[in-house]
Amino acid sequence: MANHDVNGAEVDRLVQTSASNLDARAVRGGPNASLTNSSYESHNAFADSFFVFLAGWTVVAHISLFAGLSFRQSWLIAWPLALLAAAVFWQQVRHAPGVRTTEATPFPATRTWVWLAAPAAVLLVFCIHRPDADDQCYLGLAATALDHASSPIAALEQWSSCPRGYALTSFEFIRASFSWFTGTPILISYYLVWPGLIAVLVVTVTCDMVKLAGIRNMALAWLVFFVVMLAWGDVHRTPSNFGLARMFHGKSALFWAVVPAAICHWLRYIDTRSRKSLLMLHCVIVAGTGLSPTGVPMGVLLCGLFFLATLLHRGFATHQRPALIAIAGCALYPAVLGIIMRMRYMYFSKVAAMDAGPQWTVLTSEMVEMVLGRGLRGAIALICAIALPLLLTPGPNRRPLAVYSIICTILLALPWTSSILGIYSVNSFSWRWLFAVPFVPSIIVAADFLVHRYQVRHVGAIALSLIAALYVSSSARWVISPENYASLGWPGFQLPANDGIVLRPYGSLVKRDGLWLISPETGARL
Repeated sequence: MANHDVNGAEVDRLVQTSASNLDARAVRGGPNASLTNSSYESHNAFADSFFVFLAGWTVVAHISLFAGLSFRQSWLIAWPLALLAAAVFWQQVRHAPGVRTTEATPFPATRTWVWLAAPAAVLLVFCIHRPDADDQCYLGLAATALDHASSPIAALEQWSSCPRGYALTSFEFIRASFSWFTGTPILISYYLVWPGLIAVLVVTVTCDMVKLAGIRNMALAWLVFFVVMLAWGDVHRTPSNFGLARMFHGKSALFWAVVPAAICHWLRYIDTRSRKSLLMLHCVIVAGTGLSPTGVPMGVLLCGLFFLATLLHRGFATHQRPALIAIAGCALYPAVLGIIMRMRYMYFSKVAAMDAGPQWTVLTSEMVEMVLGRGLRGAIALICAIALPLLLTPGPNRRPLAVYSIICTILLALPWTSSILGIYSVNSFSWRWLFAVPFVPSIIVAADFLVHRYQVRHVGAIALSLIAALYVSSSARWVISPENYASLGWPGFQLPANDGIVLRPYGSLVKRDGLWLISPETGARL
């Protein structure tokens, strides 16, 4: 009887120890992590399904272009297939037995923060008015596609004065097709419906990114996020000026949704080797190519950074090579598109883009200054990005994120990085590649580190408050300011004048009648 009692106690101890080990592995997100649905909530399913939809649409649009189909024919194929793919994916992930969690810190109330931040982001997207000359091209593409729905997509090269490679983008045509199917004015689709959806997507992806980075205070994270998004307007190309103020542009969705989402799915893949994470990484990269021509070199660059970071993090052992090959394979789609853009659409340049005009060579430091500005805000972003490896919370994602950050810092330090990327891809990529550097997430991580590292007598909170006050007051050029050519008003359209807008494909002023644009060619209400 005594032996039986001892053995029973020993069994109980072993069971408890095993349960504790399983729980610890679940928190670490290791290969034997327990499965749980808590890390895959509805907002994650929404974001991933949205990317699956965009990827499916993009592939159909590209095939339609080369098959000689018209816009209408492409739309009739793209909508059912893309929606079906997104619906199937949603059903699969929602009814899956579980998903490994890789967050360093659990956030049971994540959904609450998404519900709070998403409406605020959507409202700001609607109410910040910052008209942009690029809409003469982007809105023009959407309007002329809607006006010429029966024309072959390839004919865009003939009657559009926009760069020929824009026939490969799909975001403008998604908005045109939405208006075609629903009868919604193109201005509403272009400036309200889709920017609002992208704003929700950005909030969801940002929430996922800070969770994976091990942020401990989600309220602080969102406070810093919105402060940066509303204050950092020092120069035209700051990340915040491509954020809530210009979410109606595909390149803004690329910078704020695709890049962080790709980083998140890469982190999950190298940690869990999940096929779903690899599939999602593919979908995010493909979706980026349809949002903007910049998505093509950005996709190749991100996959290159992920490959190198994984190689340095995991090594080149035999059991690691399949993961390296899989990550490299994600670059195949944008690489092929890049070759097509270069060979067929003459999308290459021997110069780099600068504010003063094209130049043969540029220094990376010049591009950093052009994107971040010379002020305190840019300096804080640069310092935080460089210091990110030292600020990350211990967890499964600390080392890969640190390696990724160090590679980005090396690229920033090399004087010829921008010249090489601008010359061998597209000239604007000489500065747009900087959006692969996690500047804003680094600021959030730094704020979280400061508050939790110096908790004695609230030293960290006081220091952060002082830095924030200095950050906000260091320049009068906020995102919403006359100096930044932006204002706050009722939800509306980002048109420079109420009577209409000059659209490049038409080569003339397109008049406005209330909610509608009037085609100068057909007289149709668009």
